Amino acid sequence: MPKLCQIAAMSILVACVVNASPKEIPSNEVIQLSAIEVNHPFCQSETFIETGQETFTAIANDLPGRKEYNELIRTFHRGQWDKLDASMELFESEFEDSPLREAVAFLKVQSLFDRLTNSNSPRIHEAEKSLREALLLYPRSKLIPTIQATVGAFWLKNGMYAQSLALFTAAKQEHPFHPFYCLFQFGIAENNYLLNEHEAAKKSFRAVIQKCNNPRLVTGAKLRLVELEFNRNPKESGADLERLYLSESHIVTRFYPGTLYNLGEFKFKQKEFKSSRFFFTEYLNSKKKDPDCAPYAVKRLGDIGIKTKAAIADILSSYLQTYDQYPKSDIGKYAYIQAMLMNYSEKSSAERQRRTQVIDEKLETIQDPKVRHVAALSKGLAVLDSSEKGAVDYLVNLVKANPQELKTPELSQFISSRLFKIIKKESETALSMGYQNESLKDEELFQPIQKAYDLWLKGSSFEKATRELYGELVKTRFSELFEKQKWSRAFETIDQWKESSLWPEKDKLRLYSHSIGVKLTQKIMDLESEAKTPLFQSLIENEDTMSDFLGADFLPLFVSAYHHSNNQTELVAWLKKMKPNRRLAQSSLGVTQEMKDFLVFVQAEALM
Repeated sequence: MPKLCQIAAMSILVACVVNASPKEIPSNEVIQLSAIEVNHPFCQSETFIETGQETFTAIANDLPGRKEYNELIRTFHRGQWDKLDASMELFESEFEDSPLREAVAFLKVQSLFDRLTNSNSPRIHEAEKSLREALLLYPRSKLIPTIQATVGAFWLKNGMYAQSLALFTAAKQEHPFHPFYCLFQFGIAENNYLLNEHEAAKKSFRAVIQKCNNPRLVTGAKLRLVELEFNRNPKESGADLERLYLSESHIVTRFYPGTLYNLGEFKFKQKEFKSSRFFFTEYLNSKKKDPDCAPYAVKRLGDIGIKTKAAIADILSSYLQTYDQYPKSDIGKYAYIQAMLMNYSEKSSAERQRRTQVIDEKLETIQDPKVRHVAALSKGLAVLDSSEKGAVDYLVNLVKANPQELKTPELSQFISSRLFKIIKKESETALSMGYQNESLKDEELFQPIQKAYDLWLKGSSFEKATRELYGELVKTRFSELFEKQKWSRAFETIDQWKESSLWPEKDKLRLYSHSIGVKLTQKIMDLESEAKTPLFQSLIENEDTMSDFLGADFLPLFVSAYHHSNNQTELVAWLKKMKPNRRLAQSSLGVTQEMKDFLVFVQAEALM
């Protein structure tokens, strides 16, 4: 076949396959599929036990230093610590006999613990020393329960749960009728919860709900009980959280903002994106939001934008804002990568290369292996969407440990769609190059298709189209090699096909075998006797595959080969395989009468 005819035939082949292929995923849905979600953690509501603001208040009794003491209280509530330290020192020097000195001593302790940020603070020793001095001077003070609650809350907040639990337990036993009794009970329950002593925590939280009138503590206990059930029954627990929010929204919003985050995540997974956006926005407006949860909340606004098909600019803004506000967090880095992947396939080759380099550099800095893995998957899918060569191997290597990771219906359809597009394009390119490039190897043409088929296309809506593409490629490649009298390589293309999972069923095989059988027969008819020798030798070497492929119609070709080589034993064996008086069907397309007569003659000649 002339080269121009071969190229034209290839163009027709590709056009036919495109028309027969399943519809690809629209480009406006690609962003949703290529942006894989990271599982966002449950945001644990922060423990909120505060006593100083409630206990230390201005007094009306006409006591020495009352005016100065009330000013101390105002300074304390404003958090003006330097001014407070100086004012307390002045008060102690001026009012040596005032009964308010006791309150000032404990106010000093309270203020020192309130300003500590963590247990490693350099002022921790000063706070503990001040506490010991106050307890030594006033061992029976009514302010001791307040300080016990403050220190217990400090230890609780800083992860020193055993010490905190012991202090709250002692305080509860020492002050059974104190107004802070419920607060001590809540502190015990919180420590049990954080120590993963869940049964004890449930019992303690239920006691808070049954015995306490403080709505803040009761609401906190109810929230904790819901959180304890969240992993076991997230859907029901999410509904319980929503009911609590609706009944106690003012308390939840002010004291337990983590609940707003969890409601946002719950609504997101329920695909109620409008409600999800509301709760995440409310959470981000809270002054008490957890710094570990906040990056996830900002990123979720971008995810919601993708789900609701918001403007690209708005989605980019959310992802870049996540990175700008939390550049050192893994989720902030992942959000930045997602921003770089937006409309990746629509960019120029140079811009894609630049973005890929930036993404790879950012991937290296992500510490959490799960986040890094998901970010890498997102990159792989975006690169695949742009039909970049090598995307398939990149994805395969990523999911070797868990090949089912990308087998969700949506992702499977997306990947198979893009893979078919790539192999069709690369096959066309490889064949067109092959007409000028004598060194083109068959594995460069066929193995990528076999690999893609086995991994993704088999069982997909692209299975039939892939099989048809592969079969037509074999026919085209066989014809090219045959015209160049590269007999062995031509037959090897059939043998590789048979060894692959793309080998057609019996009823489909004739669609391809008939035209090749006709081509082979015609070539044998055209060649001189001596020129037939290498062709017949190659045919004999591949007789198992070629006889299965060509079928009974063309068995005389093997008879002719063995007759030509004077191998009487094999000749007799092949004659026995043939049905007597078998002729090609009159309706066989492309089989001339001359060819039919030749095949009959071959059989007759062998029998002589």
